Amino acid sequence: IHEVMEWDGRFARLSHRRKEMMKKVNAVAEILERDAAPESDLSLLSRMANECEDAPVEEVLNDVEANLTLRFHEQLTEVEQSGKADGSLGLSRQLRPLNRSQYAHHCKKGIRDLLPTYGADPKDLGASLGSYRRTKVSQNVPDMTPEDVAEVYVGDETGYADVASVIRSLVHVAAAEIAAEPAV
Repeated sequence: IHEVMEWDGRFARLSHRRKEMMKKVNAVAEILERDAAPESDLSLLSRMANECEDAPVEEVLNDVEANLTLRFHEQLTEVEQSGKADGSLGLSRQLRPLNRSQYAHHCKKGIRDLLPTYGADPKDLGASLGSYRRTKVSQNVPDMTPEDVAEVYVGDETGYADVASVIRSLVHVAAAEIAAEPAV
């Protein structure tokens, strides 16, 4: 009977956490719709909402929360601030610390836009890892080398001193996204 009570307690905690996570996802969705966000962000958020609703264990919710925090940092900060202001959301105690990360810093400068160009898509990697067959990945070879593209980002307005720092930033962004991808 103790095992049943322990399982029931874990299920109740999972259900409560799932409900709190859905509040965050819905709040971010409202902000994205208000700001007329790109369709790719809305579809990603929809995928996260589905994963959250169907989460059978805490690890899946951890992955969803990590991905949500990584990709929608600014929106979560806005949710937290508005929740503290009027107390209606009550999410501030559930959010992870939202200090400005290196990932957010590099994404603000546009480095994330280079990921699909050079085949570092975490979703495709997760699909490849999840199947025994190699999945079809676009094999489009870009016209420019990574170094040539990185030269565009070097300068005072972006804050990158040289090509190597831009490429290190791209590697950091790719690693952060791969780490937060639930399929990997």
